[in-house]
Amino acid sequence: MEFIKILRFFEKKFFLFFKFSIIFILFTNILFSQNKLLTYQELKESKQYFSIVDAIDFENEVFVLNLENKKIVNISQIIFLYFKNLQWLKLGKNKIKFIPKEIENLQNLQNLNLWNNQIESLPKEIGELKNLETLFLLDNKLELLPSEIGNLKYLKYLNISHNKLKEIPNEISKLKNLEKLYLYGNKITFLPNSIKNLKNLKILEIWNNKLSFSEKEKIKKLLPKTKITF
Repeated sequence: MEFIKILRFFEKKFFLFFKFSIIFILFTNILFSQNKLLTYQELKESKQYFSIVDAIDFENEVFVLNLENKKIVNISQIIFLYFKNLQWLKLGKNKIKFIPKEIENLQNLQNLNLWNNQIESLPKEIGELKNLETLFLLDNKLELLPSEIGNLKYLKYLNISHNKLKEIPNEISKLKNLEKLYLYGNKITFLPNSIKNLKNLKILEIWNNKLSFSEKEKIKKLLPKTKITF
């Protein structure tokens, strides 16, 4: 009897140890899966999902979602609710007119492609995408940029060419890591003097705008180390 009691005692201890080990492993996997940011090369080599239906069963493993050229008008809320590990979202060549504020849920997003849509404005929540490095907004109908765009401290590439912009917010000067800025094909008449703070800017393309000769000369002086195309 004593032996059986001892055996049962160890069985209970083993069961508890096993149970808590499983919980710990699951918790650790979830924690690291949420925080792991892939390099650009790793993302290029990652599996792309081309529909929400195909991706939904692998929600924690979806890093790249490609929904380009799908005739999308409204972005599905499923993207913001389920794909918390998403790091590259491709929505180019659709018919999207606005971006829901829930985009702020995609805290791991590094690359956002929204080219060739009908977007007229961006929500202030765009500034909550703290890990965003690339923002591609070519060929839309933007007239203004929210000041919160200055919160994208890791942004390296920003393309807002072929829109209806007349000015750029002063807060763009906060983008200390910005390397490439494309503004061609807008209605811009001036850039804020604060652009001189963009010390890492290597390329500025601002041709086909409404800049005066004196404004162009000012920009050259503010960004002496930047390759500028007027």
